Amino acid sequence: MTTDAFFGGHTAHTATATFFAAQVFHDFNPGSQAEPYVWGVAAAVPAVVAYFRVQAGKHFLSDNLVGYAVGATVGVMVPRLHRNETVFYPANVPPQRFLDSAVGVGVGAAAGLVTLHFYKKLHGTGVSLGPVQGQNMNGYAYGGVRFARAL
Repeated sequence: MTTDAFFGGHTAHTATATFFAAQVFHDFNPGSQAEPYVWGVAAAVPAVVAYFRVQAGKHFLSDNLVGYAVGATVGVMVPRLHRNETVFYPANVPPQRFLDSAVGVGVGAAAGLVTLHFYKKLHGTGVSLGPVQGQNMNGYAYGGVRFARAL
């Protein structure tokens, strides 16, 4: 086991994600029969991550307890701090076009595989590949990759 204690990041991130999802489910589905199960899973998943991090010798128990507490707090508080008083009406939500979403996921996955392929080919050639994000003058976000070569 390591000799230095540090914050349990894996546990904190997992707790943030699961507690955030449970809080959003709670907000959009008041009185749901599934709510106890959702909160139970939200509490159990980071606990399992913490257990395996301790077993792997990566963290002390106290590291994971702090990570769990911070992650759960952030996961619950962020949706609560961003609430507004407007009532959610499902009829006002525009129809979801799942085929478009599936195409977008497919294109993104293909682009990721192509990028990974070229990244492996570039290794050792002096050319680097890095992510790029931004916003164009019309206000739309974009992302991609940038090839660079040191002079």
